[in-house]
Amino acid sequence: MGRVVSVCLSPTDFKAVTVIKKGSKLKLVETTRERDILGELKGEGTYLALFYPNLNVETVEIPPVKDEDTREILIKKKLADILGLQTDHLVVYRELPEESTETKKVFRVFAIPSDVYHDPETLPENLKDEQEIFTLEQFSLCGLSKLLYPDKTVFHIYSDESKLMVTVSKGDEIIYTRSINIPSYVFEEDLDNFLYENVNMTYIFVAQRSGIRPDMILLSGFAKDRSSFVESLCNLVQENVAVPLVPEDFSGVSTEIFHEFTPCFGTLFLSEVYDFSPRSVKEKRKARRILEKVIPLLVLAFLLLGSFLGWQAKEILDKKKHLETLSLRLQREAFALVKDDLLSDQHRLKFYTDYLRALSESRKKNPFIFAKELVPLIEFAMPVRYSFRLGKDSVVLELDVKRTFPDLVTLNMFRSKLTERAKGLKGFSYKVVSENVDYKSNSLSISLRLEKRL
Repeated sequence: MGRVVSVCLSPTDFKAVTVIKKGSKLKLVETTRERDILGELKGEGTYLALFYPNLNVETVEIPPVKDEDTREILIKKKLADILGLQTDHLVVYRELPEESTETKKVFRVFAIPSDVYHDPETLPENLKDEQEIFTLEQFSLCGLSKLLYPDKTVFHIYSDESKLMVTVSKGDEIIYTRSINIPSYVFEEDLDNFLYENVNMTYIFVAQRSGIRPDMILLSGFAKDRSSFVESLCNLVQENVAVPLVPEDFSGVSTEIFHEFTPCFGTLFLSEVYDFSPRSVKEKRKARRILEKVIPLLVLAFLLLGSFLGWQAKEILDKKKHLETLSLRLQREAFALVKDDLLSDQHRLKFYTDYLRALSESRKKNPFIFAKELVPLIEFAMPVRYSFRLGKDSVVLELDVKRTFPDLVTLNMFRSKLTERAKGLKGFSYKVVSENVDYKSNSLSISLRLEKRL
């Protein structure tokens, strides 16, 4: 993966670490708490974790669907109905297999307003379309818990001078999370009590009301240094309380730096399941990563092909020279047989006439001659299948289009534009072979047949 930057930001706090990361191995390059670094980042290789305490968490149930876009639409609609949301939200979700059946799917859903992502005060314009992941700082604790104890249910407590975060997770699954700002009226002498009261409340909710039994309690940040709080916590819980050490695969990271920048390190190991980036950004990132893998292979193939062609070039030139010699010899022998120049010209004229007639007929019946005219329609329709075929005296294009839309208005506009473009093709007739509209999921399935007479 190489050199990357992990940033944790909130209105009152900023942390960033620059590391060289390869798998689970990590080498620290530098740390900073200067927010000015944001303007210098290009996007690629940047991990962003935002502190946003007003997170919406809900369990939703929807019918089983395979299409990912449709699934997300249904989840958002169900979430809006349950919580009464009036604005668009970005969501991440994870299926709960133990509660799902063949007739229903149950998901744990986390949601934040999309305005949070689009607000330039939250996320600078230079980072919006190319960051590696956009998540929440409290989720970052899961990345570190998973790295340290992949098979255990971990109750992870982190605090710094401005906030307290608690995240319960097992492996990649975030089971519960809660985060709060530390109010300005909480002074140093009251901080231990504030931490204990809030952690106590969270632990009781998780362990007693939700029936989630942690395997261990982790303390990171400066929570580990609050002796009175740690003592009270040990008396409260039944599980072992531990302070994580710097993982062996980390180099150049002291214990002090590790605990100060814990969420930054954790984000680097967080599953992309918890990426709140809009779908368009995720698709762009996916395409970029595919190209990053494919381009080196293409370059290698080109070099190998170039070597092969260079080796073949001499053989081809030798054959060409030999064929030219045979051709000249054949011409001399042919002219020797046909001594009547006029007759020779007539034969030659007939040959070229037959050749041009055959070439014209071939061009006329080649369906790909019309491909250029049809490209704009195909690009707009983005069909799941299309095919050219040659009829007795016509060329035929068949299109199968399947699309899901955010609302019915957009669906109808797309269908209208599709038929207008088909109708506008000169020389082509078109026919709607089949059409189906699913009003529940706002999905359209339509088959078109375009024909041009030869």
